[in-house]
Amino acid sequence: MELSDKPLTAILPGATGVADALIPETRTLGVRIPQHDFCQALLRKFGKPIVSTSANISGEPTAKRLKDVVEEIINGVDYVVNPRFEGKPTLKPSSIIEFGEGGEVKIIRG
Repeated sequence: MELSDKPLTAILPGATGVADALIPETRTLGVRIPQHDFCQALLRKFGKPIVSTSANISGEPTAKRLKDVVEEIINGVDYVVNPRFEGKPTLKPSSIIEFGEGGEVKIIRG
């Protein structure tokens, strides 16, 4: 399975020091590593992680471009990046890998 040609979301155990509203009852934290030049540059410039919502509501189709994001999400966030910075996104959903407390690795979506 090829994971390097798309974004990666790592689900990490033992989340502490994060606002309770941001982590589920399982006390895990999802960290998305974007495969997008603008996002990577923004993260480097900011110098720390950026908290964001998913671009789609759970169970709904994945939004591939800003025009595909439902208004409910756009109206519920503090900032939306101008579409001119979309560049050439991979248009692929991230691979999701969950890491367990004991070192287990589970591929949720490859």
